[in-house]
Amino acid sequence: MLKTLRTNTKSIMIIVSVCFVAMMVFAWGMDITGRRSRMQTGVVGVINGQKISTDTYGTIIQNRRQSLGEQQRSDYVTERRLHSEVWEEIVNQTIIAQEIKKRKISFTDRELLSFILSNPPQVVYQVPLFQENGTFSITKYQSFVSNPDNYKNPQTASLMQYLETQAKSTLPFLKFQEMVTGGILIPDVMVRDRWLQENEKRTIDWVFITPARFNNAVLTPSQQELEAYYNEHKKDYEHQELRAVDAVLFELVTSEQDSADVLERIRMLAQRAKSGENFADLANGYSEDPGNRGAQNTSQGGDLGWFGRGMMVKTFEDVAFGLKPGEVSDPLLTQFGYHIVKVDSVQYKVDAKGKPTNEIEKIKAAHILLKIEPSARSREKMENGVKAFYDAVTTGKKDFTQLAQETGLTVNRSQPFNRDATYISNVGPFAELLAKRVFNSKKGEILPIYYTDQGAYVVQVAEIVPAGIPSFQDVMSRVTQDVQRKKRMELAEEAINGMYQRVKSGMSIEEAAMASSDSTLKFTARTSTLTRVENVPGLGSMSPLTAAAFNLKTVGECTEPVKTDLGVGIAVLKEKQPVDEAQYQSEKEELRERMKRDSQEKVLTRIVEELRKKAKIVDDRYMYYNL
Repeated sequence: MLKTLRTNTKSIMIIVSVCFVAMMVFAWGMDITGRRSRMQTGVVGVINGQKISTDTYGTIIQNRRQSLGEQQRSDYVTERRLHSEVWEEIVNQTIIAQEIKKRKISFTDRELLSFILSNPPQVVYQVPLFQENGTFSITKYQSFVSNPDNYKNPQTASLMQYLETQAKSTLPFLKFQEMVTGGILIPDVMVRDRWLQENEKRTIDWVFITPARFNNAVLTPSQQELEAYYNEHKKDYEHQELRAVDAVLFELVTSEQDSADVLERIRMLAQRAKSGENFADLANGYSEDPGNRGAQNTSQGGDLGWFGRGMMVKTFEDVAFGLKPGEVSDPLLTQFGYHIVKVDSVQYKVDAKGKPTNEIEKIKAAHILLKIEPSARSREKMENGVKAFYDAVTTGKKDFTQLAQETGLTVNRSQPFNRDATYISNVGPFAELLAKRVFNSKKGEILPIYYTDQGAYVVQVAEIVPAGIPSFQDVMSRVTQDVQRKKRMELAEEAINGMYQRVKSGMSIEEAAMASSDSTLKFTARTSTLTRVENVPGLGSMSPLTAAAFNLKTVGECTEPVKTDLGVGIAVLKEKQPVDEAQYQSEKEELRERMKRDSQEKVLTRIVEELRKKAKIVDDRYMYYNL
């Protein structure tokens, strides 16, 4: 089995990545670090009875935050996304670690050593000890691991311990994945079918009509129709407990003084550049353009490369194309902030005889950007305002809505959301912890100040909608929309059925699509050469209409009307392209391996989903993090 694991390590690690989270979860879960015996400062969550301490969670978050790199802008959206992703990984890896323990998956010392020898972690590829002529040497690495004296040497013992700990945390996960996916076989008939889906091509003429095509149609369902539809589809409107919040935003905005300060700074930089100071050094030291960092986090000196007209913001372009090589511009303002530009080279257009003209074709330039962002002074003003409002409403001195009106603030009511919501309207995305805080609060309660990149919100629990099936009156607008969409779908079906009958009577699909006397019901047939799985604009990927077209036997044959959730259509076979058997033979084994990896991923995903459904997961992060 270890041979299989060594072969498939990189491709198999789909659900559980070999990362710091897995090491922490496994090591802590098996208590090889002694972490559980220490005093815990708090518990952010419980997964099947296993507590996740604030210490463990905070360490993982800090490690992941550092891995984002210096150029990753630290903002509230990034921070909330990070917490969301880390929590999902902790949950998945914890329930898998528990399943590993339940299945009594273990490994021998020989298996552990074999795994370490065959699977050097990525971090050791840069260790000088394992380099030979500037590249990683697997021979040197394996020689190092095989030498027991390296455990005794203080200079190498920590690296040996890291390799062992990393392997101990990774190997059980890999053996678990091998256990649940190792028996997957992909027979020739499946490989052949998949290859044909991706490579067999046909040209079809088609028409596909969505209900939106009839948005301008006047559709006024009667009260009786609406009530009948509601009674027939009551279960569709059933929901969990929902809540809504009222929120006022104290917007973080730039002041005139903020803009003036940035202008003064850019003027100073322009003067230094015009006085002969190295422009690239100034750009590397001061430019706030995130593009000034290359792939290896190297400074670019503000270089924009070659560009022609129409490739930059017009204000920027007009200034840049007006400069001579070596000339530095005065400060200019765009929606991105203040810039200064230096042109390095100019390339002129040539005439029909190949001689240069006076018209510039493109230029090579560099720039320095200073963004206009709220200063500490503006941020302090915003924070003073939101804190004064918050204190007034939490101490009972003022009513939330009344104070908002008195101060000229708009109260925005969110759409009702459930306990597991990640987005709250009028507040923003990655709001999962805010949603949990709302569901652990009473109606009318004021929540802690909620900060975003746009400013700060004061949020009040405004509405609690009990779980169940709402009354017809409560969802009448939704029912009306659903009935109108149903009617529009019926109009689309009627139009397509008419075309189908005309094609069956001898018309081409183009003639059938345009044959209606009503100009609003004239359609254009489209032609596409496609595979079964190809994403076609207006038709989508793996469309049922595409599948029906591939079942046609003879050129000129038409599908029956095909209805989907998105609309209804017909297609006529125009051309069948021959299959390249030689190509299939050369690609089938590689495809078989890809299909096996896909199947492994599906099996692992399904198992994790099943484990999560059965798991008892308590997420109390909102008690420690105001995110």
